[in-house]
Amino acid sequence: MRTAAGSVDARPIRPRSAASARKAKPGKPRASRRFELHLYRQGLSLVAGVDEVGRGCLAGPVLAAAVILPDDAAKLRRISGVQDSKVLKLDDRERLYIQIMKIAVAVGVGLCSHRFIDRYGIAPASRMAMSKAVGKLGVWPDHLLIDALRLPLLNCPQTAIIDGDALCLSIASASIVAKVTRDRLMTIAAAKHPGYGFQNHKGYGTPEHHHALIESGPCSIHRLTFRPAFASCSIGELTSQPLREPQGQSEPTVDSGLRQLPSIAISSSALIVPRASAASPPPV
Repeated sequence: MRTAAGSVDARPIRPRSAASARKAKPGKPRASRRFELHLYRQGLSLVAGVDEVGRGCLAGPVLAAAVILPDDAAKLRRISGVQDSKVLKLDDRERLYIQIMKIAVAVGVGLCSHRFIDRYGIAPASRMAMSKAVGKLGVWPDHLLIDALRLPLLNCPQTAIIDGDALCLSIASASIVAKVTRDRLMTIAAAKHPGYGFQNHKGYGTPEHHHALIESGPCSIHRLTFRPAFASCSIGELTSQPLREPQGQSEPTVDSGLRQLPSIAISSSALIVPRASAASPPPV
């Protein structure tokens, strides 16, 4: 953690409230503003929560979001119920996503493709997706609150928080934006790669997904270095099948995915939502 005075502590924060919150409501601790409020008291205002989704998937990109929430209690009441996207129902995620996009000071989304993951690994890809998301905020944050990881490429004060998506409101908001955006991209991918059920499992290793891999082999958006994780089929079964190419011209991107989804409340250009005076970011 880099404080306002400039000192750095690289160790992730393990808040004491995590254990107690889980005892009170197993699996569903409540996200709060205590991390943000601590930074506001130091005179900081642009505090960004950062989270990613898709690390454990067998196909598709890893996608990250960065969200700067306003220090405005009235606006924040509109996103009451925000918590880790993994414990929210689909309808609640969609509803909260729309409200987050409406009230946020800034939102940025970044991704790294399955090809990047195969070449460099999932941990570097996750950090790169997070760094891209911060870079697309449109304003340079005063401080980053990140779920578990640190982003050494970014010259920005930051705090890594273990279970941050469950405990920190800004990170939980970022997790919702990332989850909804990636799910929509994988639904588009399902049309280009029929037979895999991407619209259902979004690339995770479900029985339906494993069965499709046995029947058809991997398609062009599968992470080939994740083959050992295909628990229901052997490497030999997979390599005996050629890669299936998409039924279309190109793979979906964040922007193309948003343009193709009329249900989304914002335009593709609004993926970056600057509502504060922009500042030139320091070199990355």
